[in-house]
Amino acid sequence: MKIAILIIVLAIVAVNSYAEEGDIFALENNKDWSSMVLRLPDRVSFRAVTLTHSNEFTIHLTADRFINDCNTSSLTLNIALPKNSNQSFAGNIGLGQFRVDSYQVHDMRYQLVFEEGDGSAYLNIIDWNKGSTLFYEMMRGSVIRFKFGDFGNEAYIRFSLMGFTRAMNRTQQLCHHYVSLSKQNDSSYFNRTPSRRNDADYFN
Repeated sequence: MKIAILIIVLAIVAVNSYAEEGDIFALENNKDWSSMVLRLPDRVSFRAVTLTHSNEFTIHLTADRFINDCNTSSLTLNIALPKNSNQSFAGNIGLGQFRVDSYQVHDMRYQLVFEEGDGSAYLNIIDWNKGSTLFYEMMRGSVIRFKFGDFGNEAYIRFSLMGFTRAMNRTQQLCHHYVSLSKQNDSSYFNRTPSRRNDADYFN
């Protein structure tokens, strides 16, 4: 999958929220994951989400699909921040790793970026080219672990994958259904040849 589409982001947002400011529809819980439609001011997202706790933080792992490509997902880690940023910042590139169960250990590079006034900071994974492999492993695994930092300053985050496959399949179905509905319009109902023979047929 393309690097631009399959970017993993660490985003800092409000605790105990599924997502950014938006309306949630069609929420379904399955084991440790939930799936939903999230309507944001500028787009619609079809989201699968789980959470974990690390020290005093609640961290969400989300996988989003968008209507321009229902077959592709992007991952985000969301961590609570006590207040909005009062400055802009772009950190140095760091080294990390991720692994699903006993599958291969994958290396990654990441960069912390946030803008003044934002309530979210983004730790972007750079040169992301393992997307299809990661999702293959996640659908067959039970736990995914992320490692950030090195040389004695490591931080580890783990998430359950129980219910991940069901949630991902459902967001894909929801996305395709939404696209199908959005292509329909009233005029199309007047361009079809009636197949009913009499008025009674329309009530059967």
